[in-house]
Amino acid sequence: MKYKSLAVSYDININDILKSPSKSKLIKYIKKINDVEGKEILEINGKNRDELNNMLCDFLEIKAFIEVDPRDILYSQCCIKPNFRPHKRGEEGKIVEDTIKSLVNGKISPEEIPRIRVWTYPNGKKHSLDNRRLYAFKEAINQGAEIDTIIVENANKRPNLRSELDWKMKHYPSKDWSKIEIKRNCEKK
Repeated sequence: MKYKSLAVSYDININDILKSPSKSKLIKYIKKINDVEGKEILEINGKNRDELNNMLCDFLEIKAFIEVDPRDILYSQCCIKPNFRPHKRGEEGKIVEDTIKSLVNGKISPEEIPRIRVWTYPNGKKHSLDNRRLYAFKEAINQGAEIDTIIVENANKRPNLRSELDWKMKHYPSKDWSKIEIKRNCEKK
């Protein structure tokens, strides 16, 4: 991965950046980069934690990740199918309910599930582009899983994802984005 070698060249542990570091830790990394470069190539003054995190992720060419309570994320469709997308054509994907059970009984941790891509609108509302995974987290919490927050990809860092989100919301409209139905035939409207 390209960003790993770039982070390593500045003696920065990429895993620390992916775990939503504190503002002081971000400042430490940015100062380290500026020291190696011998000049201020990344400006610190007047920036909040998220701005510093995004700037550092941009510089190191990594996706920005944020920590969020899954219950604060809205869906982008009215319905989902009961199975995840299969790895190979013609196969049936893993059953979403099995993932929920595995999260509840601790057989898998949230970190073992691919990151959800989340778009945050200017009004602060967050919508998932990965509704089955979001449903699995929310339902696992409802069934007793001790999950406070998950690490998600900040989809705003990839503007092309906005059109994917808009398409989902247009073709699978909902009156209440906080709810979703499981349907075998979740068809476009």
